[in-house]
Amino acid sequence: MLDKANFPPKKRYVKLRRFEVYSGGYMGASFSVEKDGDVLLYKTYGDGYSFKKFQKFKPSPQEWKRFWKACDQIGIWEWHPRYETSTIMDGISWRVFIEFDHKKFESSGSNDGPNGLNDLFKSVSELLEGAIFY
Repeated sequence: MLDKANFPPKKRYVKLRRFEVYSGGYMGASFSVEKDGDVLLYKTYGDGYSFKKFQKFKPSPQEWKRFWKACDQIGIWEWHPRYETSTIMDGISWRVFIEFDHKKFESSGSNDGPNGLNDLFKSVSELLEGAIFY
């Protein structure tokens, strides 16, 4: 877990260097989004990770501000690094990786996750102009 008082960085000069969110599984739909310059690359996959769709989105500063506020409200900065349930073998996996200058946040899971995970996916979808992300 991170010290919430120091993350995410609040200063304007702090740059978002890396942003990646993934959710899915081999037996169903999968979704990924990653930052590339000032755009987000959104990819969807079908069964067996078969590629389906690729789109680019460029969230406005106001959309990013709403996203970071949602992250604070969800409490993602307090999430554990890893969530896992070993009794399910073919469920879904997910991963969140966010890096600002010299601060990083990473959390992932397999068939388990923290409270608020679906809320985070909804907020990611809003950055993608409502594109499906679950």
